[in-house]
Order: sequence, then structure tokens, then C-alpha cells
Amino acid sequence: MNALTKRTTGTSVSVNGLRKTYGKKVVLDAVDLSIREGEVFALLGPNGAGKTTIVRILSTLIPADAGTASVMGHDLRGEAGAVRAVIGVTGQFSAVDNLLTGQENLILMGRLLHLPATELRARTAQLLQLFDLVEVAGRTPATYSGGEKRRLDIAMTLMGRPKLIFLDEPTTGLDPRSRQTMWQVIRELVREGVTILLTTQYLEEADQLADRIAVLDHGRIVAEGTPEELKRRIPGAHIRLRFADAASLDEAARALRESTRDDAELVLRVPNEGGIRSLREVLARLGDDVAVEDLSIHTPDYILGGTIGHGLGDAARGAPYVDFLVPGILMMVVAGSCGPTAINVTMDMTGGFVDRIRSMAVTRGALLAGHVGGSVIRTLVATTAVTGVALLVGFRPKASVADWLAVVGIVVAFSFALAWLSAAIGLVAKSVAGANGSTLPLSFLLPFLSSTFVPVNSMPAGVRWFAANQPFTPVVDSLRALLSGAPVGNTPFVALAWCAAIALVSYLWAQAAFRRGTQ
Repeated sequence: MNALTKRTTGTSVSVNGLRKTYGKKVVLDAVDLSIREGEVFALLGPNGAGKTTIVRILSTLIPADAGTASVMGHDLRGEAGAVRAVIGVTGQFSAVDNLLTGQENLILMGRLLHLPATELRARTAQLLQLFDLVEVAGRTPATYSGGEKRRLDIAMTLMGRPKLIFLDEPTTGLDPRSRQTMWQVIRELVREGVTILLTTQYLEEADQLADRIAVLDHGRIVAEGTPEELKRRIPGAHIRLRFADAASLDEAARALRESTRDDAELVLRVPNEGGIRSLREVLARLGDDVAVEDLSIHTPDYILGGTIGHGLGDAARGAPYVDFLVPGILMMVVAGSCGPTAINVTMDMTGGFVDRIRSMAVTRGALLAGHVGGSVIRTLVATTAVTGVALLVGFRPKASVADWLAVVGIVVAFSFALAWLSAAIGLVAKSVAGANGSTLPLSFLLPFLSSTFVPVNSMPAGVRWFAANQPFTPVVDSLRALLSGAPVGNTPFVALAWCAAIALVSYLWAQAAFRRGTQ
């Protein structure tokens, strides 16, 4: 996180419900932003996320289709001229005149801004010095390195002493040394009290420079907070302790039972929620008698399991990991009902209970319907209990009443479909062990090869297509979208279509298998 964070007193940029479309393509969708004076605010996201579109709208270059925005207290629509007077823009590509020298480029900017001659000369000399361009000031930018040209570009932006600067991917294409130099330039601007809106594709850059980060994906703000806050939303942070000998490792492992140990490296890894308090608690539990040879704190260097780009899917990008995970767990509960249903059906077939039903004036299909109905009821009870526990541990759904009803409907439909499939498996299985083993792909393999625990787009290419086109993924993505209050698109209809297809095929298979088994 940027160490230059300072106390601020006002808001430099306020955006509410910003929307922009090009034809049918939605570029920005209900974007809300608030940037405080004197801070570095980073928009982080992949190409096509909408970062540059936000910059172009806020810098008055293009209009928004909907929403309101103010920049340094000026309304973006009604006071565009006043907005231009207080901002500076550095675009993705260096906007310099290659026919003029570096010094002449700065003088040109000053004259366009109507700076007095004395101030113009002083400001030009100051900026050449500040950006380390004195030696190349008399040359044309065509002879500059990439870093020198980028520094000149920013210097031209600063000629008018803007209060707010838009830096659109300022280090893209620069070598590592030039990037470090550019970072130092940005830090110097912050010391002077300038507010900066920075767009970047690099998490490291945002982490180094920004007071706060907003993750933008597919035109929507999907996460916002300080770099550390965003990192703590996912598991993986831990304290790594290395010891001099096995005896110290054993003693520490007894004191820190939640840790995992690596005997070969004499290392313990202790889960860490972040912050000095957590570290102090670990050291206090170790006491003074256990000698720690080395200590380091590890936090994930990605956001939300690699969600930049196409991370958590439209339903839950940028959400805390618990909000991403709970819908997947609900789906696992549904899948987990397959084994018991198949086993119960097999036990009835092999234990003589089916013959008893046959001898009674009862519809033959009633037995299977009873197993299916019982499975659905058990699943509803289990998912209700899991949801209650999830709420206790931090799950915060944003679903409306209609969304909750849709969630229940999808859970019931998927449970109903898998129950008929499990019943069919139980009818053809030769033993209880066979029934249990036959349902393992439904209970474990298919859920793991779906978006239950990780985004499909983060999977290896070899399994990505299968994961995206099997029934478990649209089911869990639908639950995720509904519970997060995000747009659902046609995903629930795809999920219900899968449920209907599975239920129909499984019902026909089960009826055929039941008739064969009772003849």
C-alpha cells in the first residue's frame, strides 16, 4: 500500500450510476466511484474492462449515456469548461509533438494555457528538472527512450498545475527500470498534493502506488478497497516460521496446532488474518523459550484468486471469497444427496422391500417417487442449515425476495433431477458398494470440474471447455448471481434446461430399470 497516504478533507471525483454503451455492447454498467482529494486511486483491470472509457468520460472527451459525475466540485455535464481547467490527462500513448524539442513541447503547452512569459520560462525549467529531462530538452522526442518520452508527456500535463491528473496506463510498454522511475515521479506528484486517478493492468503497480483500488471488469466495479483489504478477502495469507532444529519445530507445532509443518525445511505455516495483532498473538503463544530462526509474512499477490480479467464470473466478481464460495457449497450439498439416494434404492431392491410393494395395491412408481421426494426434502433441510451457518461466518447475500425464491427453485429443480439420476443408478447397481461408488462422479468429480470452488476461466485450458459446458457450472453460477444481486442473464434458464433434461432422461431410465428388476 502507498506509504504516502495523507488525511484528506474533500472529494475530488464523485461518480454515480455511470453507464456507456456502443450499440449493443455495454462498456460501463452502473459505475460508482468516490475519490478523495490528495489520494492515488487506481482502476485495475484487463484490456477492455472500461478503464480508459471512464477516464475519457471524466476528462470530458466523451459523454456518458447515463449517470452523474462531478470533478473537483464541478458538474461534468453542466460545467465541462470548469472541469477542464482543473484536470490534466496523460493518455495510454505519449501525446507529444515529435517535430518540436522537449523544451518546445512544454512551451507550447504553456502558451496554449496563456501562461505569462516569466511564469512560462520558470515552469518549463522546473518541469525539465523535476522529470530529469534537462539533458535531452534540446532534442526531439523521436530520439527519446520510452521512459523519457513518457516523462515528457506527464510534464506537459503538469504545465497548468492541475489539481487532478488522469494517468491512463502510464507504464505500459516501459522496461522495469523506466517503470520504477515513473513510479517515483508519481510519488513526487502525490507529495505536492495532486490527486491522481491511475489506470493499470498491473497489480504490483496498484499495490505500490495506490491508496485505494477499484477492480473493474466487464464495465462494472467488482471490488474496492486498499490493496491489503482486497488481499485479505481470500485465503492464503500466513506467517512462515523457520526453526533451527527439529526439537524447536516440534515444540512450536504443539503450541500452534492450527499450523501446517514442513519437516524437511523445519518450517511452520500459521494462517494469518493480517495485521500486527495477529503476529503478536502467534509470538506470544510461542513464548520466549522457542527460538525462531526466521519469520516472514506472506499475503496473496493476487486479488480474489486471480480474478483480474475473467475471475469470479459475472455473478460474483470481486466479492469476498465467502460470498463466492457459499453458492458452490450449496450445490455440493445437493450433489452430496446422490449417494444416499442410490444406496437406499439399492437396499430396497436387494432387501426384498420392492417385492413387498409389488404385492400391495400401490402404484409401482410410488416407491421411486418416494425416494426422490425424500431426497429433495433432505436437500432443502441441509441447504437451509448450511445457509444459516454461512450467515454466521460472514456470508452477506444481496438477494431480493424474488431472488431467494429463484434460488430455492433452482435448488429444488437440480435436486429433483439428481435424485432421479441417483435412483436410476441405484436400480442398476448390484450392491450397496456399487451404488455408492457409481455416484462418486456426481458427488465429487463433476463439482470439482465446475465453477464450484474456482472460476472456470482460471482453469487449465485442457479442462476449461468441459467445465464451462457441463450442468454443474450454470447451476452454481445462477445461484451465485442471484445471491449476489448481480445481473443473471440467461444462465438460470440454461441451468433449468439442464435440470429438465437430466430429470427426463433419468426418469425414463429409472422406470425401465424398475420394470426389468421387478419382472
